[in-house]
Amino acid sequence: MFAPVTRSEFFDLVGMMETQGVVAVDSSKAGRRGRRSTISVSDAADDRMVRLVVDEADVRRALTATAALAPLL
Repeated sequence: MFAPVTRSEFFDLVGMMETQGVVAVDSSKAGRRGRRSTISVSDAADDRMVRLVVDEADVRRALTATAALAPLL
């Protein structure tokens, strides 16, 4: 259904979501708190934490309402 993206494309997509206020990118893992949803992206040259800023229930509702994305849940 979706083609894999390169690392560069992934960071561009995350950057767009950050601009829209959907996620926040922390420069280190020290930014992790509580039960927030996070994805750790790290290698020797890069160590960042992507944190969901919107409520998880809102994301689930939006995915469910979109036919192409509903199967992802």
